[in-house]
Amino acid sequence: FNAQHLSNTLYGFARLSCAPEGLPPAICDHMPIRLAEFKPQELSNSVYALALLRENHRDLLTALCDHLPHKLVLFSEQNLSNIVYALGLLEFQHEACLQALVQHLPGRLCEFKAQGLANTLHGLGLLRFQNQDLLQSLCVHVTGRIAEFNEQNLANTICAVGRLGFRHMGLLRASRSWLGVVDGVTEARELPRVPPGRAAELSLL
Repeated sequence: FNAQHLSNTLYGFARLSCAPEGLPPAICDHMPIRLAEFKPQELSNSVYALALLRENHRDLLTALCDHLPHKLVLFSEQNLSNIVYALGLLEFQHEACLQALVQHLPGRLCEFKAQGLANTLHGLGLLRFQNQDLLQSLCVHVTGRIAEFNEQNLANTICAVGRLGFRHMGLLRASRSWLGVVDGVTEARELPRVPPGRAAELSLL
């Protein structure tokens, strides 16, 4: 298998939400020494696939995170948001990779779609990774583009800032407006469905 075959195989099984027993680890075992062969999309898809499969392969994740900082400029906005989201789902902390993302992401946020902004914040929230400058930049972008957010985007965003204990008043006011809350009265707009265990985060509003 070449790099694309390996990445596509992992990603395909992840999208099916199943894989033959033992196959993902076997594929992962082959990947660390071959990461230089992978294109940015293949690297992103591989990390995302591991998250969907809940395959916390420490050797591969470490090798990927060692490799990613040198390639960030080549990644699309979706690649970047998927990586942060995937690391969050796997609860995999890699300080050098996260610090590289801290330096790189603020200059790229204008490229992000609403889901990318929400997923990036959600991933950081799952990691409990706090960097005031990055969170400030993300919240400014979210605030200015809150009209583009759907229910899930908003719920994941509020969940993230709640987990991180990061109060951004502009974001909170924009969220109240999105929800149709005026002077404590909720108007007709439908509230986002919040997964069990996340209701507390919405109380920040």
